[in-house]
Amino acid sequence: MTISIETATKLKRAGLAWTPKTNDFFAVPDVGMDDKVFAMSDMTVTMEVLNGYQAITFNGAVEWALDFVYKVDAVWLPNESQMREMVIERLGSEPSMILQTSIGGYVVTIGDGKSKQVFEGITAEETYAAVLISLL
Repeated sequence: MTISIETATKLKRAGLAWTPKTNDFFAVPDVGMDDKVFAMSDMTVTMEVLNGYQAITFNGAVEWALDFVYKVDAVWLPNESQMREMVIERLGSEPSMILQTSIGGYVVTIGDGKSKQVFEGITAEETYAAVLISLL
Protein backbone atom coordinates (compact mmCIF):
# COMPACT_ATOMS: atom_id res chain seq x y z
CA MET A 1 0.00 0.00 0.00
CA THR A 2 1.22 3.51 -0.71
CA ILE A 3 0.29 6.93 0.55
CA SER A 4 -2.12 9.08 -1.43
CA ILE A 5 -0.86 11.54 -4.04
CA GLU A 6 -2.32 14.33 -1.89
CA THR A 7 -0.23 13.21 1.11
CA ALA A 8 2.85 12.75 -1.08
CA THR A 9 2.41 16.30 -2.37
CA LYS A 10 2.17 17.60 1.22
CA LEU A 11 5.42 15.79 2.07
CA LYS A 12 7.11 17.29 -0.98
CA ARG A 13 5.89 20.80 -0.10
CA ALA A 14 7.09 20.29 3.48
CA GLY A 15 10.58 19.74 2.10
CA LEU A 16 10.99 15.96 1.91
CA ALA A 17 13.99 15.29 -0.31
CA TRP A 18 13.93 12.30 -2.65
CA THR A 19 16.92 10.56 -4.11
CA PRO A 20 15.27 7.98 -6.40
CA LYS A 21 16.30 4.39 -5.83
CA THR A 22 15.29 1.09 -7.41
CA ASN A 23 11.83 -0.02 -6.23
CA ASP A 24 10.76 3.49 -5.12
CA PHE A 25 7.18 4.32 -6.07
CA PHE A 26 6.17 7.68 -7.53
CA ALA A 27 3.32 9.41 -9.31
CA VAL A 28 2.99 12.25 -11.78
CA PRO A 29 0.08 14.37 -10.55
CA ASP A 30 -1.98 16.95 -12.40
CA VAL A 31 -1.38 15.62 -15.92
CA GLY A 32 -4.24 13.15 -16.17
CA MET A 33 -2.32 10.23 -14.63
CA ASP A 34 -3.27 10.56 -10.96
CA ASP A 35 -4.45 6.94 -10.91
CA LYS A 36 -1.06 5.61 -12.12
CA VAL A 37 1.70 4.58 -9.72
CA PHE A 38 5.15 4.01 -11.21
CA ALA A 39 8.15 2.15 -9.78
CA MET A 40 11.82 2.89 -10.30
CA SER A 41 13.46 -0.08 -11.97
CA ASP A 42 16.89 -1.08 -13.18
CA MET A 43 15.34 -2.07 -16.50
CA THR A 44 12.58 0.28 -17.59
CA VAL A 45 12.33 3.34 -15.32
CA THR A 46 15.64 5.02 -14.56
CA MET A 47 17.18 8.37 -13.61
CA GLU A 48 19.10 10.40 -16.20
CA VAL A 49 20.10 14.01 -16.70
CA LEU A 50 18.31 15.67 -19.64
CA ASN A 51 18.95 19.27 -20.59
CA GLY A 52 20.72 19.76 -17.26
CA TYR A 53 17.76 18.53 -15.15
CA GLN A 54 17.20 15.23 -13.38
CA ALA A 55 14.63 13.23 -15.31
CA ILE A 56 12.87 9.94 -14.79
CA THR A 57 13.04 8.10 -18.10
CA PHE A 58 10.71 5.36 -19.32
CA ASN A 59 12.67 2.96 -21.50
CA GLY A 60 10.51 0.70 -23.63
CA ALA A 61 7.31 1.95 -22.03
CA VAL A 62 5.53 2.65 -25.31
CA GLU A 63 2.19 1.74 -23.78
CA TRP A 64 2.40 4.97 -21.76
CA ALA A 65 3.54 7.07 -24.72
CA LEU A 66 5.83 8.71 -22.19
CA ASP A 67 9.56 9.08 -22.72
CA PHE A 68 10.43 10.97 -19.54
CA VAL A 69 9.18 13.23 -16.80
CA TYR A 70 11.33 15.69 -14.90
CA LYS A 71 11.87 14.67 -11.29
CA VAL A 72 10.52 18.02 -10.10
CA ASP A 73 7.13 17.10 -11.64
CA ALA A 74 6.95 13.72 -9.87
CA VAL A 75 5.99 12.98 -6.29
CA TRP A 76 7.60 10.21 -4.28
CA LEU A 77 5.29 7.72 -2.62
CA PRO A 78 7.52 6.44 0.20
CA ASN A 79 6.50 3.16 1.79
CA GLU A 80 5.89 2.51 5.49
CA SER A 81 9.43 1.40 6.31
CA GLN A 82 11.00 4.35 4.45
CA MET A 83 8.84 6.82 6.37
CA ARG A 84 9.43 5.07 9.70
CA GLU A 85 13.20 5.30 9.11
CA MET A 86 12.96 9.01 8.24
CA VAL A 87 10.87 9.70 11.36
CA ILE A 88 13.35 7.83 13.59
CA GLU A 89 16.24 9.70 11.98
CA ARG A 90 14.59 13.05 12.70
CA LEU A 91 13.62 12.15 16.27
CA GLY A 92 17.21 11.41 17.26
CA SER A 93 18.42 8.98 19.90
CA GLU A 94 16.27 9.78 22.95
CA PRO A 95 12.63 10.20 21.82
CA SER A 96 10.27 7.26 21.55
CA MET A 97 7.77 6.30 18.88
CA ILE A 98 4.90 3.85 19.17
CA LEU A 99 2.59 2.65 16.36
CA GLN A 100 -0.74 1.18 17.48
CA THR A 101 -3.93 0.14 15.77
CA SER A 102 -7.14 1.96 16.61
CA ILE A 103 -10.79 1.62 15.69
CA GLY A 104 -10.35 4.10 12.83
CA GLY A 105 -6.93 2.92 11.67
CA TYR A 106 -3.58 3.70 13.29
CA VAL A 107 -2.10 5.97 15.93
CA VAL A 108 1.55 7.00 16.22
CA THR A 109 2.70 8.55 19.48
CA ILE A 110 6.06 10.29 19.64
CA GLY A 111 7.60 11.72 22.78
CA ASP A 112 10.77 12.80 24.50
CA GLY A 113 9.90 12.03 28.12
CA LYS A 114 8.61 15.55 28.75
CA SER A 115 5.87 15.79 26.15
CA LYS A 116 4.19 13.66 23.55
CA GLN A 117 2.36 14.14 20.27
CA VAL A 118 -0.30 11.84 18.85
CA PHE A 119 -1.02 11.39 15.13
CA GLU A 120 -3.89 9.42 13.62
CA GLY A 121 -4.48 8.03 10.15
CA ILE A 122 -6.40 5.44 8.19
CA THR A 123 -3.26 3.46 7.27
CA ALA A 124 0.13 3.11 8.93
CA GLU A 125 1.67 4.85 5.90
CA GLU A 126 -0.65 7.87 6.13
CA THR A 127 -0.05 8.09 9.89
CA TYR A 128 3.74 8.02 9.53
CA ALA A 129 3.38 10.65 6.78
CA ALA A 130 1.50 12.93 9.21
CA VAL A 131 4.33 12.55 11.74
CA LEU A 132 6.94 13.23 9.06
CA ILE A 133 5.13 16.34 7.81
CA SER A 134 5.11 17.73 11.36
CA LEU A 135 8.83 17.03 11.75
CA LEU A 136 9.76 18.63 8.43
